[in-house]
Amino acid sequence: MHEGVVSLKGHSVEDADLAGQIAEMDSFVPQMHNPDSVESLRLTLSWWLIAVGRMWGKLLDQRLQSSFQTQPRWRALAWARMKPGITQQEMARRMQVSGPTLARILDGLEKKGLIVRRTDPRDRRLKEVYLDEKAHDLVAEISLKVASVRDEVLGDISEEELRAFLSTLSKIRKGLVAATK
Repeated sequence: MHEGVVSLKGHSVEDADLAGQIAEMDSFVPQMHNPDSVESLRLTLSWWLIAVGRMWGKLLDQRLQSSFQTQPRWRALAWARMKPGITQQEMARRMQVSGPTLARILDGLEKKGLIVRRTDPRDRRLKEVYLDEKAHDLVAEISLKVASVRDEVLGDISEEELRAFLSTLSKIRKGLVAATK
C-alpha cells in the first residue's frame, strides 16, 4: 500500500490528510499532567468528538466522489427525501448551515435536475424542496454508500455500547444547548 494510504475494511483512503488523521488520532489530543483526571477526560473527549466528526465527513465525501456528490449535497437530498416539501429555512436549520449556503447547494442540485423548489402555498416567502423523479435512483445509490460507511465504522460496536454512547451524546447536546442560551 502507498505511503499515506490507510485501508478501512477493504477501501483505500487516498486522502493523505484523512489517512494521517486516522493513523495518528492520539496526536489531536493535548496531553495533560494528570491524564486520569476528570478535566483530562473531558478535554480528551471534546477533542475526539471534533476530530471524529471531521474524519467522518471527509470519509463520506471521499466515498461519494464517484456519485459526484459532496456530503452537504447528499444531506440536502436526504432531507428532501425524508421530508418532502421541507422548507429551505427548516432544511438550513437542520443541516446547521446558513440560508445563503444552502441556497447555493440547492441551486446546484436544481441545475442538475435533482430537486424542485416550489413556493409554499400558505406563505409565498417560503420555498419547499422536493426530490425530482430522476433523483430517486441517485439517492438510493448514495444511501447505500453512506450505510456502508456507517456499517464499516460502527460495525464492531455492540447495541449496548451504541445505546450508552447515544445517551452520553444526548447529555452533551443538552449541555451545548444550555451553553448557547
